Amino acid sequence: MDPLLRQRRRAMLQSEMSTYSSWTVCYSRKLMHSSGATWTVAQLNEMCELLSEELPGCRFRPEPIGGGGIEFTLWPGMSEKIPREYKTFRFFASHFPTLDDKTPGSASFNVFNHSRFDVMLKAFYGAPAFNVAELQAFQKVIQQVVGLPESFRMTSVSVRLVKELNKM
Repeated sequence: MDPLLRQRRRAMLQSEMSTYSSWTVCYSRKLMHSSGATWTVAQLNEMCELLSEELPGCRFRPEPIGGGGIEFTLWPGMSEKIPREYKTFRFFASHFPTLDDKTPGSASFNVFNHSRFDVMLKAFYGAPAFNVAELQAFQKVIQQVVGLPESFRMTSVSVRLVKELNKM
């Protein structure tokens, strides 16, 4: 591809992004090669319901994509633009099942990579950037639904962290 065209395409894409950053949700300093914890599709559905309760005016669904995730399907001020605004907590899960109406709640996957759980925060096409309340709600719901493996700690969420994550 022509270098100038590549540069224009990259600039266009960056202008459409509010957030595109990796975030370490939790970690362990003791475990360097953890097999991690297994989550189920039923737990993921429960997390989506609880996130909707924690963040009034927002709705969520499991994201049916390669590494999995939790996608915002509604938030205050969401428009009907095309391409549709898009916002997600994207996982880097191994063995994430194909999600459809026939996927059993017991289908499982692993979100921990060695001693960390990282997500990619994505907010595109006019979706608002991630904020402190959303990240804290995500961590709270994880603790309520699945808990943390022994010796894991949540990453501290601060205004400074969110500004860094949303820097483009």
